[in-house]
Amino acid sequence: MCLILIFGACYSGAGMLARRVSAELGYRLIDRDAIVERAAAWGVPHANLREALGPIPALRMRFRQHSGAELAALRAGLAEEAADGGGVYSGCEGFLLPRRAGPALRIRLKVPLEHRVAELGRRLKLTDAEARRHIRSADRARRRWVQLAGFDDEDRALYDLVVNIDDGDFDSACKSIVRFVTHQAPVKVRA
Repeated sequence: MCLILIFGACYSGAGMLARRVSAELGYRLIDRDAIVERAAAWGVPHANLREALGPIPALRMRFRQHSGAELAALRAGLAEEAADGGGVYSGCEGFLLPRRAGPALRIRLKVPLEHRVAELGRRLKLTDAEARRHIRSADRARRRWVQLAGFDDEDRALYDLVVNIDDGDFDSACKSIVRFVTHQAPVKVRA
């Protein structure tokens, strides 16, 4: 059993896919609160961690102003989740998991912009232009987060599996991920 990290652009459905994969595999679904609890055990106040996981600009400013205790605690919390295995997490904070921590599978979900725009527009009753502006802004913030963690999220070498959803077929994506996870040899810890 391993920690499965599902990465996707904002409004890609990565969180929903994580819930499906978690249910299908019988793995626990890990949320931000669980990561905060793990990180707080390293002596960083809950309030500081929650603030750090708030909007991306707040995180950048927080880590510039402080010694990075929040960042270190979040990395440690994610590493502990990986050591426990059998969990699924979706969120750009997953990039903070050290590469040598494991076992972990990193999965990238790629969803066309048109699908994301349609989904957001339907959900929030936005025009196509409003949804596109909102997504562009969210994508910029996400890229800043990933860069803060020291990565380029377009680098395919970061992922064990890339799942493309061209037609919004999340059932097939879930099946692909479950098949990939169940047919993997024990995942090696990366150096």
